[in-house]
Amino acid sequence: MAEILSSVRWGWAILAGVAAQLLLIPVGYAMSALAAWLHWMEGDMLLKRAAIFLLLFLAGLWVARHARAHFTANGVVVGLVAAIVAVLVWIADQPPYPGMIAVDVLLTIVGAALGGGLMWHRKRRGVRKRARAE
Repeated sequence: MAEILSSVRWGWAILAGVAAQLLLIPVGYAMSALAAWLHWMEGDMLLKRAAIFLLLFLAGLWVARHARAHFTANGVVVGLVAAIVAVLVWIADQPPYPGMIAVDVLLTIVGAALGGGLMWHRKRRGVRKRARAE
């Protein structure tokens, strides 16, 4: 466990988690405007959930890009930081759909973990290609 925690890029993970949550504000407004323009009221919630997943996936991918090991752990830390920030904002804001908070937190953590896992897969694949070339 100590090996995993020591391989996490803490500074970048915290920065990416907070930055992803800050980017969700303008992206959320853009998704709401798009849904209103299309007269698709249910689409507002669906598009915001897709934006949460995509932004955190990219943040997890970004942080795990330069990690040496435990890529998925880096992504999970990004997701946990973003989830903590989101929960603190939701506590202050009193959202209209409190049941969706659990879905948002789950999408946040899973998206970032999948981003880190994809980077692990890409690095592992690159090692295999280099081994075959030699």
